[in-house]
Amino acid sequence: MSNGMIQITTNAGFFAQRFQRYLQRSIQISSRSVEAVVKEQAKGLIRNAFRYTPPMAGRSFAKGYSASKKAITGTVRRALVMRNEATLARSLQTVRRDTRRAALQQLAEQLAVEPPALVQFIKRNQKPDKHYPDRAPKHFSTVEKRKEVIVLLEKTIGATAAGWCAAASYLGVTFPDWVARWRSRNNGNVSLQISGNVIQFKARNPNRHTDSATIQRALDSAYDRQAEAMRRRLTSAIAAGVLRREDVFGR
Repeated sequence: MSNGMIQITTNAGFFAQRFQRYLQRSIQISSRSVEAVVKEQAKGLIRNAFRYTPPMAGRSFAKGYSASKKAITGTVRRALVMRNEATLARSLQTVRRDTRRAALQQLAEQLAVEPPALVQFIKRNQKPDKHYPDRAPKHFSTVEKRKEVIVLLEKTIGATAAGWCAAASYLGVTFPDWVARWRSRNNGNVSLQISGNVIQFKARNPNRHTDSATIQRALDSAYDRQAEAMRRRLTSAIAAGVLRREDVFGR
């Protein structure tokens, strides 16, 4: 009997092992080729990898993108404190005390900082989950520059998810343009190897982004969800009398 193996990450824990067990049982009772079963389950796994990779977090692409934009706006509003340049200029013209003038000049220096530098300021003070703590440092800026910062951060959405694009394209899994735009930097890789009676599918997401700390949790969820789908299919076939329990779980 031929064997099939799907490897998405080298950190294969309990969920990956459970997935592999159900994959082997599915292969054993299927009338289709091992390659067909492996590709079908790999396709489902990549779909779920997308689903649980930031910014989706178990949601659809559209909801994940919308939630990420909302989170970015909230982060920027917590990190940047708005001041009006015209008001500051008038204050500098009329101020008399040296200490007050020095404070206003420091404020003017902060307002002069450009959006790319403000983005780096935010990233330095964010937590790994992208939350901006209330007690983290604040930076003075203008409404116009805040808008530009939001645009710059929104352009980074999908960078981690793009690492599944190579596998997705190979298997026919679709993904939106805001993920595809990162393919040149984080496309990932994929291979299907057939050696004797072993068929091995491999996919890798390089995780070259700040969201990469969450990628293992995302993969655990993907493995768990796809293993559960195989389990339900097998038990449904048993309940319908199509398969015998001993043929599925007794081997």
